[in-house]
Amino acid sequence: MQSAIRGFIDGSPFKCERIIDYRSIFGASCTLFFVLVAVQVQAAEPRSITIDALVGEFREPKASLTPFSQQDDPERVESERQGSGWRLFTGGDGTERRVILYNHCRCARVMDYPTFARGKKAGEAKDTALKADWFANRGVAFYAPLRKMTDTVDKRYGRAVESVEVFHHLTDWIRDRHGPNAELCYVGYAEGGAAVLYSSLFFKGSHVAMSPPSKASPFMLTDADFTESEKHFKNANNLTVLFGSEEILDTTQKARFEAFQAIDGVNTQTVSGVKKGQMSFSTNLPVVGPQIMKACGFW
Repeated sequence: MQSAIRGFIDGSPFKCERIIDYRSIFGASCTLFFVLVAVQVQAAEPRSITIDALVGEFREPKASLTPFSQQDDPERVESERQGSGWRLFTGGDGTERRVILYNHCRCARVMDYPTFARGKKAGEAKDTALKADWFANRGVAFYAPLRKMTDTVDKRYGRAVESVEVFHHLTDWIRDRHGPNAELCYVGYAEGGAAVLYSSLFFKGSHVAMSPPSKASPFMLTDADFTESEKHFKNANNLTVLFGSEEILDTTQKARFEAFQAIDGVNTQTVSGVKKGQMSFSTNLPVVGPQIMKACGFW
């Protein structure tokens, strides 16, 4: 060994089978490192599921729904929104035969409700209590659970699961109050609109999806988006998809709208004068509201 070390120091060639092959160790270490990384990535990214298995992702299978005590008071609404189960806006007296089940956009669950209801800027209010009154005044019951602020806890659940879980609980809740013969219409905007794509596969009634995205969607947990797989859209029933006429001037939104247009059996419509991100504005309710009523078959 000494001669070998001396040869190494002197720069002379030598042979010693017992000298460690550091290149082999380095290669083995790299291989082990990448295997561990691959395992961690796989653990961080759950395998895709089938859309009918989404119920297995629910967090509160026995949750209760409770109306807000004073839904026209945004501060009171915000103070009551958290906790077990969900709180909801209501419109009507419970005797109506026509019922809308409404699902909010993502901003309703990532903003505090006063900001959402009043808007960050003038003209951007999205007052759900106002919507409830608008439909109730036209003889249609309106129910809208306010989803929780889940982005700080679990984005995957918030974007893909919670809106669907809400629809499941709300359907049972409404059937208990309005009876089995009530005409139900599932309506949602943006992230809530993606939940309507799901409801069109599993719930009887009419379904109105407004500007449904592909990323924040129940279908993001499956192997394909709603528009990309026949095994999804072939089961849709009574589905209408609404986009703003000005919204589809945007290249991405236009492509999304055209993807729905290409599906037989899905009714696509535009709402005149409505721009991207403005479908749920309170100021647009006089335009959007009637189109929802028609798509639901209530007018």
